[in-house]
Amino acid sequence: MTAEKYVNTIVRKIKCGKKRKEEIRQQLLSDIGAQTAQGHSLDDIMRQMGAASEIAEGFNENLSNDERKKYKRTKRLKIFVPIFAVIIILLAGIYIYLPKSSPIEDSARFQKDIVEEYMKNIAIQVGENDYAALQANATEQMKPFFAEDYLPNIKNQLASDWGTLKSFGNIYMTEVSQLGKHFAVGEITVVYENVTVTYRLSFDNDMKLAGMYMR
Repeated sequence: MTAEKYVNTIVRKIKCGKKRKEEIRQQLLSDIGAQTAQGHSLDDIMRQMGAASEIAEGFNENLSNDERKKYKRTKRLKIFVPIFAVIIILLAGIYIYLPKSSPIEDSARFQKDIVEEYMKNIAIQVGENDYAALQANATEQMKPFFAEDYLPNIKNQLASDWGTLKSFGNIYMTEVSQLGKHFAVGEITVVYENVTVTYRLSFDNDMKLAGMYMR
């Protein structure tokens, strides 16, 4: 077993946030490297340090409440975000490829320029973490996803610091009918200072945000 694999096994068992895990990982690798430089073999070092589970438990016992909360939040996100993403992708795919989809220009319910304006506003609000505006513009089902303690974690999956919005790319829109309901569905690529994000958004008849997927 290599030092890297040994340390990674330990770190995976520590129940803290990503940043703190990386700090611990670097600390352990540094300690092992220092002992190796003094002539100790890796096998002897690992034997002296003990089992990975025991070392991890030692770290866990000394973690702050804040780090424990970060771990629980990250664990929930790892479970929920993929499910949410799959649901949104499936819904968006259904919306776009249903035979009842039609050009937004032919819609009697949605105006192309208004849908475009709303899409750009959502991109601006997400970039600025404007939780109040996002919740005001969302359906009741979507509001929880724009909570102050939730949205930043979703954004961090793409980049830790998006920076300011720089430009909008091409916008594609269509009207989709499903089970008697009508939605304006659109895709827009947005360039921020440190990341480029493609949004897939859907709006209901009241122009409330009914679905969002970012990649």
